[in-house]
Amino acid sequence: MGIVIFSFFSQKRAPVTPEKASTEIRQIQTQSQSDDVEAIEKDINDTDLSEIDREISAIEKELNASY
Repeated sequence: MGIVIFSFFSQKRAPVTPEKASTEIRQIQTQSQSDDVEAIEKDINDTDLSEIDREISAIEKELNASY
């Protein structure tokens, strides 16, 4: 298990640019504090998940390669 975690974090990944990180942080910080359904839907729709499939695929590939 430790080897899998070590290999996951030791992989060379493209660094996130400061501009992209700042944009993502601002987006998270501007989400509504409301628990109304409409506010939650707006927060979900405004959240950028376009890279999530690529990230999940990379994680699965790493995990499968270690077996």
